Amino acid sequence: MYGRAASALERYIERYPDETESWYLLGEANRQQGGAEHEKKAEESYLKALSIDADHANSHKMLGIMRLKAGDKAAARE
Repeated sequence: MYGRAASALERYIERYPDETESWYLLGEANRQQGGAEHEKKAEESYLKALSIDADHANSHKMLGIMRLKAGDKAAARE
């Protein structure tokens, strides 16, 4: 299910690359799939969302949660 969502979001992003929320949702779709590869893709998507809108709260929140779960408390506070 999340794999199909990620594929659809990737196609959407090809047409509208500056849509912050789409990058965030792509991060969510990847994160939900689990595993190191998908978590890396999720982090990249959240960072891309933040490069478009540095104040995107959900991307900040999810990056913090992911980093906290990885044991990186200092990075989680950023």
